[in-house]
Amino acid sequence: MSTALPDRFGRFLICLLALAGWAGTAAAQTAAQEVEVVFSQVRVSSGEASLEVEFADGTTLEAGFADGEVRVDGSVLGSHEPGGALERSWRALLGEAVSAENGELAGLLAAWTPPDDLSGDEAAVARTLRERLGAALDRAHIADPAQPRTVHPALSPDGELASFLADLSRDSDRLVLVSRGLAEMGMEGITLHLGEDVRIEAGDATPGSVVIVDGELFLEGTVGGDALLVDARLEAGEQGRIDGTLLHARSTLPEEFSALATGVRELELPTPPAPEPAPTRARAPSPPSSPGVFVSTLRSVGSGLMGLLRTGIWFLVLLGIGAAAVHFAPRNMDTIARTAARSPGYSTLVGMAALFLTLPVYILGIIVLTISVVGILALPVWAILFPLVATLATAVGLAAVAWNLGGWYAARNPSQGLDEERPIPLMAAGLLFLLLAFFAAHLLGMGGSFLSFFRGVFLATGILAITGTGIVGLGAVLLSWGGRDDGYARQDREPHAPPPPSAGPRATPGFGREGGHEPA
Repeated sequence: MSTALPDRFGRFLICLLALAGWAGTAAAQTAAQEVEVVFSQVRVSSGEASLEVEFADGTTLEAGFADGEVRVDGSVLGSHEPGGALERSWRALLGEAVSAENGELAGLLAAWTPPDDLSGDEAAVARTLRERLGAALDRAHIADPAQPRTVHPALSPDGELASFLADLSRDSDRLVLVSRGLAEMGMEGITLHLGEDVRIEAGDATPGSVVIVDGELFLEGTVGGDALLVDARLEAGEQGRIDGTLLHARSTLPEEFSALATGVRELELPTPPAPEPAPTRARAPSPPSSPGVFVSTLRSVGSGLMGLLRTGIWFLVLLGIGAAAVHFAPRNMDTIARTAARSPGYSTLVGMAALFLTLPVYILGIIVLTISVVGILALPVWAILFPLVATLATAVGLAAVAWNLGGWYAARNPSQGLDEERPIPLMAAGLLFLLLAFFAAHLLGMGGSFLSFFRGVFLATGILAITGTGIVGLGAVLLSWGGRDDGYARQDREPHAPPPPSAGPRATPGFGREGGHEPA
């Protein structure tokens, strides 16, 4: 289709291009009525609303809303508000499409318009979606050569111009390119051609400018003005020439096209504004990824070895305290051990009382010394020595009970080679017996979380054993007044002065084969 643009319409052409949107909508509806739909499928769910259409010429259209995005033929047009006005309007269209016949579906697509009260970004997405729907209908309509082009109502006294603008408005990108080109051309004597081939023979010349959209220009003669080619193809002969400027966009030009015209310029679409980034929701921190099997196993083995090392250090510390007590105060240590062995009930009661009264007595002593004038000088000594003495008394009592355990084991297992008259080996055996649960717990800890339950059981057993032994030992220390009174160390509880070390084994019953403990 071609039409000459008179001078009186040239200055109003840009205004007519803006008004051509109304004609484009009418054109899309008319073309849609002529498009035959052979297959359609609607998919609607809580997170998706999409439509797939196949036309008679084999072209397809797939458009829909899913996961907050608008997609057409696999490409993402932009994002939308889930459940917003645009999505509700689209779902309403799909609701009508479900019950519509294939012949009516094209008309529904052509007539659909997005809501007017959309935000900036969502409105741009809606316009693009509307244009892509119209372009798909237009392709299906034009692909069938039997379908004639539609002549639309005139927008001006020149009905051919109105028809040209209406057909052109089906493709928004093409409309923009043509309008930009016309804005740069001279406005006198423009001839418009849409969807047709133009041939200018050798020796012929057009008096004005030429606009060719979706066609071919065979140029053997001269174009007296400018030439605008959009989606077109140019073939030029030896005498072909353009006196003005060659404006082209999305067109195929010969290799030497720059020599055909006074000036050459390629038109481009304006760059769309970058969409604003969607607000991101604060996500909960992801749980740290679990380490690998090798790292986890290595960590468990390392933790178990450190536990064994700590338990071994405690064993050496307690054994050292007990050995020092036996070396520097053998009779006192022997009396404490016999008191714990002969009066375990009294020792337990006294030890528990001391355990509950230690902290109150410590605090009360600090208060008394603080409020007294003379006692303020002894306050640092009390604050340091009282916890130290209480801890040392508990450790000595625990070592004494361990001595008893070692003697009990040696008396029942004489084949083990433990000398019942040597307290240090017996004390070491008793401490190993008390700490055995801790050693087992740390060994099980090397097996990882699979054995964590059994590790916990052994740890609890070890804590109970050490706590109970410490209570009995502390009670024995207090009950025997630090080993100076053996009244509770004999079964008859009668005062009895211990014989000197040179007197040999005591007559007081003990764990030894001959009587009481004999210090080394």
